[in-house]
Amino acid sequence: MQIKMTISYLREPEPRRAYAEPLVTGIRRVVANNPGPLTYHGTNTYMLDHADGTVVIDPGPAEDPAHIDALLAAARTPITKILLTHAHRDHIGALDALVEKTGAATYAFRFPVEQGFEPDVALADGDVVADLDVLYTPGHCSDHLCFARPDGIVFTGDHVMGWSSSFVAAPDGSMTQYLNSLARLQSRDDRCYLAAHGPALHAPITYVAELVELRLRKEADVLAAVIKSGPISIEDLLRVTYPKAAEPRIQRAAQRTLLAHLIRLGDDGAVQLLDGLWSASM
Repeated sequence: MQIKMTISYLREPEPRRAYAEPLVTGIRRVVANNPGPLTYHGTNTYMLDHADGTVVIDPGPAEDPAHIDALLAAARTPITKILLTHAHRDHIGALDALVEKTGAATYAFRFPVEQGFEPDVALADGDVVADLDVLYTPGHCSDHLCFARPDGIVFTGDHVMGWSSSFVAAPDGSMTQYLNSLARLQSRDDRCYLAAHGPALHAPITYVAELVELRLRKEADVLAAVIKSGPISIEDLLRVTYPKAAEPRIQRAAQRTLLAHLIRLGDDGAVQLLDGLWSASM
């Protein structure tokens, strides 16, 4: 029996395109024109004023040249640093074009998931760049970083988004790491999350607790479905546990998240994979 889950997601009107929206002093947001079921209105690129020049977080996708023009036009000082929360294409696609036009240095996790990409500066947990604390938060993918300002604002990338829960891109992503990374944010006292998609999330700690509950309840749902169905393929299990995944544009993401749950349950000894079918462990 599928468990019904509720969570208080946020919505916002479609943003003005090619426009640097002031959020708080020293931070502006430009939303790329790549809307979709996994990106909401598009990828948020953040521009931060800094003594050493403008800092860009997540330059966005390659398919929106007007987005790059908007970043260049909005920069009050030369763009000197480009930070990546992670190396998925909707975040990193525009990187080469922005570097070519600015000569800015790139900063990302030392082991990026995008093959062929190497940042100029490899980041690790505990580093500081442009007065931002680097938090290693794997789960959505293995190279995910958050960037925390001293004033309690955290740039959370795809790790925590107010408009939706994140998909966990197994096998590179890990549900166990995702939950551990959520627990890490819960242990902090931050006041606002600025995610890579969707609106600002205020009073975020309560929301993070909802995300944890959502994932644990979904895990119980998955385990119950495996026990009830006996040996079952991941495709059939997806139809039972993620009924909305019939939508082709989210099917792959849902299946990878389901796989992440199954791997975690397997690590706990609750399920096993034999001949391509998942079953409860004896």
